[in-house]
Order: sequence, then C-alpha cells, then structure tokens
Amino acid sequence: MLLLGSFLPAAQAQEALGTEGALEPSGEKTIGEYLMALDGDDAGDRLMAARVLRGQLRRALHRLDHGQPGTLAHDDARALMVELDERLPDACLNALAYPNVAFLAAEMLAMLEIRSAAPAVERALAQEARKGPRRRMEAALALLTAPEGM
Repeated sequence: MLLLGSFLPAAQAQEALGTEGALEPSGEKTIGEYLMALDGDDAGDRLMAARVLRGQLRRALHRLDHGQPGTLAHDDARALMVELDERLPDACLNALAYPNVAFLAAEMLAMLEIRSAAPAVERALAQEARKGPRRRMEAALALLTAPEGM
C-alpha cells in the first residue's frame, strides 16, 4: 500500500488494492445520530447515546464557563451548545419514558435549565424504583424547581 500510495493518488491506490474507504477515518457518530439513538429501540444504544450526549453537554458548558472567549475550544463549545439547545430538550423529554436513561435525560434537562420539564421529570421520578437513579433525578428536579437566580 505504501509503495502504491507513493506513485498513485490515494483513490487509485485504494481501487488497485480493493480497499476503497480504508484510508478514510472511521469517524464517530454525529450529534444527530446520538439524538436518534436516544429514542431508539435498543436499550444499550440508548444508554450509550445518553452518556455521550451528557458528556458532550458537560464539556461544552465547562468550556463556556471556564474557557477563554475567542479560542477555538470556546467557539466549538458555543457551536455545540447552539445545536444541543435546539435539539436536546425534546429528545430528553421523550427519553424520560425509558427507565434505563430517564435519570440521564433529567440531568441534561436540568443542565440546560429547561424548567418547563419539571412535571415530566416528576412523573418519571414516580416510576423510578432504583436508589441511585432516583437520587440523581431528585437532584435534577430540585434544580428545575429552584427559584430563578439560585
């Protein structure tokens, strides 16, 4: 491959070796794909999507709060937050119906400060029997129902 790659353009080298697409990076899923997986049929994919989205949200909020404005990381975080602010609340509200990700969805709604989601989080909390997720949902609900400015 290296020998062919040095004499032929990458597309021709791939074609010659029958490895079309092998030189391209595998890439990660997009935010949109994770949002679709959050409402999908596979419980494992839902859980992974919820964890990834919550991690992305936490990192973006941290970079916005603590990063230096004008840096690439700060600008990337701002761009990500625009997308998450627009698309994540509805996905999280739907995800509250799934017991394996309801607590993560409640945390994301609290992080985004979607106060109108408090009744939906309360309903999901009433269905949760596990102690750990229940505590996390209670903490999220407390943030959603706290008076403004606190």
